[in-house]
Amino acid sequence: MAPCMKEEKCSKHFPKPFQDHTIFDKEGYAHYKQSFIARYTMPTGIVVDNGYVVPYNKRLCSRFGAHINVEYCGWNMMVKYLFKYISKGVERVRFFIQRSETTDGSSTSTTTPAINEIQRFLDGRYICPHEAAWRILNFDIHRHRPPVFILPVHLPHMQHVIFREDIKIDQVLSNPCYARTPLLGWFDSNARDPKGGDVEWLTAFTEASTWATSSQLRSLFCQLLLFCEVSSPESLWDVAQKKMTDDYIHKMNLQFPNKHFHIVSMLQNRLLVEETIYDREDLKRQHLDMLAQLNKDKMAVYETVINSEQHKKQILLFVYGHGGTGKTFLWTTLLCHFRSLGKIVLAVAASGIASLLLPSGRRAHSRFKIPIDLGEKNHVTSKRILYLQSF
Repeated sequence: MAPCMKEEKCSKHFPKPFQDHTIFDKEGYAHYKQSFIARYTMPTGIVVDNGYVVPYNKRLCSRFGAHINVEYCGWNMMVKYLFKYISKGVERVRFFIQRSETTDGSSTSTTTPAINEIQRFLDGRYICPHEAAWRILNFDIHRHRPPVFILPVHLPHMQHVIFREDIKIDQVLSNPCYARTPLLGWFDSNARDPKGGDVEWLTAFTEASTWATSSQLRSLFCQLLLFCEVSSPESLWDVAQKKMTDDYIHKMNLQFPNKHFHIVSMLQNRLLVEETIYDREDLKRQHLDMLAQLNKDKMAVYETVINSEQHKKQILLFVYGHGGTGKTFLWTTLLCHFRSLGKIVLAVAASGIASLLLPSGRRAHSRFKIPIDLGEKNHVTSKRILYLQSF
């Protein structure tokens, strides 16, 4: 089995579906043209057609005698991934310089020479050729934009006024320009700007998003809220949410390709997301296969539950049977039916072992936050029940 195979499926999503044109999806990924060709080969007994061909460059492959995978990078996150290796910094080494000791054979001194560690150990750094050329040509190593400027803080009408000695006091007092200071100008700028002083934090986050990863951006977002005086967190969230959630959305879309997730809905009610991400077509097929295997007694219970749900009637059922009589099989059939219709079904059991037998089963104490020791002073309180009621 190939190393890329996981659970009898290719982790690289091969074979690719046939399509006549190269397209870009909503996430910015390129889906290359895979023409349908009737020819195929069977090197190991498996049919290999054009869907298994990875992108390649004929000229480079023939020139270097090796397979070279060439893909077009048209997504800003991919550019960030490629260039983040440059910002990791160069390798660092530590070395020391030591004089060679010479002995003439006639000296009998046993004095140990004093060692000055500060002088002997130097912090060195390896500089690659292109970085060395950059420094030799005196190119800028770094720059600050915008430059940092210290605002002179003062009380109202207590600012310093600077004027030439040949100007009269009456002229200074009558000219409002002399009373202007950088601090007052900063206040006026914040009053004109609807975002106020948040421009600094929005600019900092926007600049960081060009090179930082999603996890680093989430850390920066939390630090801005905790340690910076953000006057409008909503404005910062509107700018930051898409950049902070690229990895989450990408993972969820890979795991559930038929679903489209939005980070706000995931944060508002994650329980609903967990209960609505099932493959409904697969559950429908599984339900039909299991329904045909129910006997007369199981079918009676099945129809009772289905009818009560259709007539919006609440019922309480107790199904008894010895081990191996198919109780779990009956519950699984009902779960597949309701979940294939897009309904929410919470499968719970009294013990952890029993919950493992049910699809997406949970212990009742874990699902509904039931206390282990029930008494007069404690009761069941679960926010998840409120979430489901609001759905």
